[in-house]
Amino acid sequence: EFYPNPVHDKATLELNTSKETNLNVTMIDLLGRTYGIVNRNQKLVKGKTVINFDFTSIPSGNYIMSVKTKEKSVTKNIVVIK
Repeated sequence: EFYPNPVHDKATLELNTSKETNLNVTMIDLLGRTYGIVNRNQKLVKGKTVINFDFTSIPSGNYIMSVKTKEKSVTKNIVVIK
């Protein structure tokens, strides 16, 4: 779960995993450029994980957030409004 969407300055991603895994989060704009909100190989423990993101340096626009673990991959459309 990702909230709030649209985002103004801060947002939260909540994940539940059935086992320990690695997390990769990538955020790209509609032109394919990667932005600074990226988690690479972050270790997650079994259960609920909450990750807070700071969007203050991200310009207004539409983005795609890719969230990948060994168990599954999800993409989410994100709208940033300043």
